[in-house]
Amino acid sequence: MIVGVLQHSRLSLRNNLLSWIPRTNSAYSKFPTVEAEIAYWEQAAGMQRVLSFSDARGGSVQKTSGATKSAKDMGAPVLYYEPRLLPDYRDRQTGRDPNSTEYRIPTKAFVHWHHLVFPERIHPTLAEASEIMKRLSNRDLRQMYKMSRRALKTENLAGCVEVGFNDQSHGRQSPCLDNKHRRKWEKWLLSKGPDVAIIFEGEEEELDDLPV
Repeated sequence: MIVGVLQHSRLSLRNNLLSWIPRTNSAYSKFPTVEAEIAYWEQAAGMQRVLSFSDARGGSVQKTSGATKSAKDMGAPVLYYEPRLLPDYRDRQTGRDPNSTEYRIPTKAFVHWHHLVFPERIHPTLAEASEIMKRLSNRDLRQMYKMSRRALKTENLAGCVEVGFNDQSHGRQSPCLDNKHRRKWEKWLLSKGPDVAIIFEGEEEELDDLPV
């Protein structure tokens, strides 16, 4: 009984002595002064503003003006980080399908192509040509533009001047007996293969009027 009391008193005395010794390896740290704590939060707010203007490129960063004097002026903590997007080098290496993106040509080039291939027909206006081109595939538009550019260089509009003739009485060119541009276009239609098209109900009649 007496031994137990002595051991308990020794433990109490030991704990009281240890409580007066300052702890250096504590899991929680405190600031020595209030000024030191304010300086810490001001520095943290400044770094937060630096991160908010960062674009992950290591470039110039907007400078912050003044120091934070209250908790309301401090920025919100960084909850996520969005890095810079990678370049499209993978697409350049593998190559893109030229028909996957929309291809457009000048409206005058399409009208010029129509004059080349169908000289005997009524040619569309610029407004009509713009509506017709919306229903054509990228491959057709590329070929039309190529034929129009080549014909401009050779300055042979109908492609059948040697065989055909100009009907001056009617003010237009007579139908060609041998149109090389039409033969080239028909050969292109046979060699290019089928086109995949999405046709909605009620558009079948409009597609029948296309000059291709």
